[in-house]
Amino acid sequence: MTRSYVRYAVILAVAMLNAGCVMSQGRATSKYALNDYNSDAGIQRRVGAALTSHHDLDTTDVVVSAFYGTVDLTGRVNTYSDLVTTLAIVNRVDGVGNVRTQLCYGPRPGI
Repeated sequence: MTRSYVRYAVILAVAMLNAGCVMSQGRATSKYALNDYNSDAGIQRRVGAALTSHHDLDTTDVVVSAFYGTVDLTGRVNTYSDLVTTLAIVNRVDGVGNVRTQLCYGPRPGI
């Protein structure tokens, strides 16, 4: 009986390690977040940098967030062409799996 409990404990320990949870400095952390390049924060930084590097594109009203490789865009751009360009830029960024957008185009309200 004792051997079967040990065997189950080993299988359970291996399964937990492969489930994406590791201990780091005394707290549980997702393996996904340990690699900053592929983390949501890294993807969000690269998307923001890619958008600001296009000087002819005004994306100051665009908010970028990322969750497990899916990038959410909210806010406003000036024209439909800017919206299409913004989506094309974001889709080319490394690590972006999907893009969800709630971007509007046209003049800002009150202007």
